[in-house]
Amino acid sequence: MNNNLVFQNPSWYFLLILLIAAGYGLFFYWKSSNLGRNLRVLLGVLRSIIVFSILFLLLKPLLRTNEVTVLKPIVVVGLDKSTSINSIGDQGKTLIQDLLTNLSEEFDGQKVELAFRDLDDNVVDTQESVVYDQKQTNFSNFFKGIEEEFSGQNLSKVVLISDGINNAGYLPTSKNFNYEINTVGLGDTTKQVDLSIKGIIANKLAYLGNDFPIKVDIGAHLLKGKQSKVRIKDGDKVIKEQLVDITSNDFYQQFEFVLNANVAGLKQFRVEVLPLSGEKSTGNNYRTIIVEVVDGKDKVLVLGLNPHPDLKALRGILSKNELLDVQIYNLQSDDKEKIANVEFDILILHQLPDIYNAGNDLITKLLTKRKPTFFILGELSNLSRFNGMQEAMGISANGTKTDKVTGAIDPAFQLFKIAEPSADVFDKMPPLIAPFGEYKTFAGTKKILVQRVGSLKTERPLLAINTSVARKTAVLAGEGLWKWRMEEFSLNKEHNYVDDLILKTVQLISLKENKDKLRVYPASASFDIDETVKIQSEAYNTLLERIFDVDVTLEVKGPQSYQNTFNYKVVEGNGAFELSKLKEGVYNYTATATILGNKEATTGQFVVTSKNLEMLNTTADFDLLRTLSNNTGGQFYDLSNTSGLFENLRNNQAVGKVLNKESLQELINIRWVLFLLILLLAIEWIARKYKGIY
Repeated sequence: MNNNLVFQNPSWYFLLILLIAAGYGLFFYWKSSNLGRNLRVLLGVLRSIIVFSILFLLLKPLLRTNEVTVLKPIVVVGLDKSTSINSIGDQGKTLIQDLLTNLSEEFDGQKVELAFRDLDDNVVDTQESVVYDQKQTNFSNFFKGIEEEFSGQNLSKVVLISDGINNAGYLPTSKNFNYEINTVGLGDTTKQVDLSIKGIIANKLAYLGNDFPIKVDIGAHLLKGKQSKVRIKDGDKVIKEQLVDITSNDFYQQFEFVLNANVAGLKQFRVEVLPLSGEKSTGNNYRTIIVEVVDGKDKVLVLGLNPHPDLKALRGILSKNELLDVQIYNLQSDDKEKIANVEFDILILHQLPDIYNAGNDLITKLLTKRKPTFFILGELSNLSRFNGMQEAMGISANGTKTDKVTGAIDPAFQLFKIAEPSADVFDKMPPLIAPFGEYKTFAGTKKILVQRVGSLKTERPLLAINTSVARKTAVLAGEGLWKWRMEEFSLNKEHNYVDDLILKTVQLISLKENKDKLRVYPASASFDIDETVKIQSEAYNTLLERIFDVDVTLEVKGPQSYQNTFNYKVVEGNGAFELSKLKEGVYNYTATATILGNKEATTGQFVVTSKNLEMLNTTADFDLLRTLSNNTGGQFYDLSNTSGLFENLRNNQAVGKVLNKESLQELINIRWVLFLLILLLAIEWIARKYKGIY
């Protein structure tokens, strides 16, 4: 650690304060006749030092500290623990265990630091037997995770032990890494006789009574001249079937099926291609898909004063939700009578009511339908009429003055979850044009975003919502939403956080009021076969206040004649009931409870699925591993011969990374300097008292 002083004043300042301090000490003790000469000199020098120190500190010199730290190189050993690794057998697993143990014993804590992780970034204990049970392989998440974990440290090398089968996330071969990747290949790269489902294309939603397509991609290796069948089953019933005629040894064909959505709710379909003799594995011969059949869409009427890029932005945002049917009109070009007769469930008004009073009668007619309404204000908004049309916020303004404002998330808002990175995103957004004036919110209004003027965060609402009134209302007090979407796309190459915020706001005001006293619902509509199914339960009194200690009976029915009844109690702090070891399929449940002497009941659905990703492809991909190594200056090794890996780590160790941490601190703020000055003053004072000088 190196320390030195940094001065912020001309050098002649120090000569001046030195003369002042010396003169002060000389003047103070020169005529003290009752002191001996030596003591006068000593006390005079001491007083000069004290005065010089005080004046010196008032010049605010800085103490610069330079701290040097040497970081050891870090080598991350990444182990693929997915279920496809089980194909290498016990002998291969023993080789992996030996490799991990030998790496740990030879290198850890010497000139490098070893970190053992699986591809989900969990720590791997090299002293324990590894269980290969992960359901997918995601290389991109692995590299992202270790880069975040070791950010700012000396990450020099990665040793990736895998079969190279990447079935989730993007392929990392095009990414530029600033560290070396060595790979160890597991498994067999020989193409096997195989018939498989390569992919399925199907909508997640279908509308009751409509037909919907399911497209199935079938691939086959080394099976030329054979025939099979691809089927779609609803439970145990085959509802569609087509012949698969394999015409080459490297066969691929897409089959399309059209089904009818005749029952509302979650529907699980099993897609399978019948296995043929000679296949090593049949785990990739079937897949399951879930389709939610819904009864109708919410109709959204977007009405603007005139053509505006915000209207196009709203169409792009709202069209992301397949349960919304969006119609956009503007008063300038569309027939008002036609607009008045449009059926809608949600109303969005852009710069309406307006300063020209162009659509007053039409807006009044639309608002009398008492549908959830989202006001978007702008330069041409009529604020006095706006104040009388809603109960979310009021704005007092003189004339049509506007302000340029950005948004900041209100930390007190809890009605829905705002995506984590949104705070940073909104800081970078261009300003919206908002009415200038005094803002107030009414009872029940929650602020989602508050206005930021320049760098000043205000309490004025920018985006607010009130769901406690008869007509649920949201207000965005600014136009220019289209600029937010464009800026986010330029930053992240996607429309995500802004769209998510607006969609959730629309969703919140459109929620139907639930007056049920018993509410039982799954934590998710779909669970993986290895997940615990969590059922949330809530009980309410007549005033819709939460109550507890309510006994619930839950009856669950599922595939293969599954039926079970569970009894549990809703207690404060834990309303979840857990189900485990459920088989794949759609489950229906009925929950009953006695609340305030009355029997209450509710029903619902959830589905348990098996993604089966690791069985879709069981042929090791060493080409991917070699590409990763070649692109980063590393080497590829086979599991059966890893001696070269050890030589590489021994002979090509990265040097330690030197970190220089420099800090500046005013000398006057350092505590020991103050104590030293007080000590000098105390010594002088004691000496003067001892000699009887006051």
